[in-house]
Amino acid sequence: MTLSKEFEEYLATGVSPKARGLLRKAALKMPEDRRAGFLASLKMGDSEFQMAVQDRMPEDADPIDPSRFRHHDYDIPGKSMDLRAAGAYITPNNPEGLSRTARTEYGDYSFPAEPDTVNTYGLGNNLTTIAHEYRHRQGLEGLPPGKHGTNADYAEYLNTIQDLMGVENESELRKELQFTAFGFKNAEWNKKYHTRASEIAELAKDPDTPLEELVEGARFFLKHHTTQNRMYDAVKRSDKNKRKAEEAGEDPAFKDIMSPENFRTSRFYNKNIKEKSFLDKLGQVIRD
Repeated sequence: MTLSKEFEEYLATGVSPKARGLLRKAALKMPEDRRAGFLASLKMGDSEFQMAVQDRMPEDADPIDPSRFRHHDYDIPGKSMDLRAAGAYITPNNPEGLSRTARTEYGDYSFPAEPDTVNTYGLGNNLTTIAHEYRHRQGLEGLPPGKHGTNADYAEYLNTIQDLMGVENESELRKELQFTAFGFKNAEWNKKYHTRASEIAELAKDPDTPLEELVEGARFFLKHHTTQNRMYDAVKRSDKNKRKAEEAGEDPAFKDIMSPENFRTSRFYNKNIKEKSFLDKLGQVIRD
């Protein structure tokens, strides 16, 4: 018994190798007249996944590719993982057959490091983490690593700032403030600001902290010169690439023309966090 050409094409390109065998086995057990509906439901799931993640990407970003997503179950049921261990993007030049180790508060956890894949593991399987890793895949974190790796922390921090700006509720805000505090302390060399970042992280952990205080914490990070300077650098970093594209008569890649206006902001951000003209002011500085 065989599957249709359309079904085999979907299995070959639309799902992970781990899921491929399971889905083929399930489809082969079905009556032939049910397989078309099963395939349609799988494709619908891809579409819904794509739309949900795309809402967390910068405005005008390329559509995400659902077939590159992999989730790996964590082997300690009900345990929350360390905040710094939730997902990873494996680059296309990563050798086949290797694994990646995530260091968590419950020990080390290994998962397959399949090239050019967006990976989440354990409780990291959420839209914020998934979008964060897809931004890495598209190079939309803001800054590429420098010759000596000096921009690596800045790139991760700007990606985390986009996570913060895309929160949809107070629960997400609490989690992202803790991530942002960690990234901020890596990106900001002046330790006098680290104390405030640590305070914000602790407030975010405390369930009794009112929303107003959490919002002020978010504003601290968004208004800080480290964030504003890094965002300014991000939109200025690709002049060389833009010139090359123009000389070749081509449109520059989105990552080379992205500006602060492209950083997607959620309804929650606009209602609770955004201070009027914050991004407008930054955009005006860049234009001037």
